[in-house]
Amino acid sequence: MGVFEDEEIKVPRFRPSGCGFEQSMQQVQRVEDFRQLLQVISSYVGRKVNPEEIKMDPYGMDPRNRWDTWAVILVDVGPIGFTNACLDPNFKPEQSQFSGLAPL
Repeated sequence: MGVFEDEEIKVPRFRPSGCGFEQSMQQVQRVEDFRQLLQVISSYVGRKVNPEEIKMDPYGMDPRNRWDTWAVILVDVGPIGFTNACLDPNFKPEQSQFSGLAPL
């Protein structure tokens, strides 16, 4: 894994879960917005994923890749990956399973 330049860290990215960190980072994909995130997730799960099936929660700073990490959760399945930004336009902190916790 290479080191990202500061500007590259700001580009929205998705990495899948279910494998080790290094392997996950080798599968990183750029995602410009929530719609594109849904397309990427749909390709991973092999079916069309609708917006209401995805939940995003703040996960904390990951020093390994310097991401302000967000967990991407497929409702009724569980975590399927991580992003370096909240792409869900409907995210509300009070709905987060992590809301009220101290920042990581």
